[in-house]
Amino acid sequence: MNETEEAIKKDLTNLFRKLDALSNFAFAPKGVTEELKIVVNAPAVSIEEAIPTAVAETQILAPAEVKAKQKEELRTAVEETITDKKRKRRKIKKSQSIKSNERDLKKLRLERESGGKKVKTKKRCNFCS
Repeated sequence: MNETEEAIKKDLTNLFRKLDALSNFAFAPKGVTEELKIVVNAPAVSIEEAIPTAVAETQILAPAEVKAKQKEELRTAVEETITDKKRKRRKIKKSQSIKSNERDLKKLRLERESGGKKVKTKKRCNFCS
């Protein structure tokens, strides 16, 4: 057994030499990489909150903080319910009444300034603002 083992060892070393010659002795093991060091004492929040001083406030805030959330969803005219249509109509009517009251007050002021004479005001079209 001793002779057979030596013969096997010679054959293996011969085989390994041939394999090294085939690979042109270019095989190199991977280099040693450094391990990461974890610092336990440093608080993570203070590291993450390091913000440059010349940054706008909107860049710091979350999108929800910049723009307020809408109270209700946007809907098309087809999707509106009866209550939505009535709410929209009331809003339009209210703004129209406010504009008409402002016009009447302006007319009254002009009449008082002119000494009680009736003052004609120019009628504006609905498209003009």
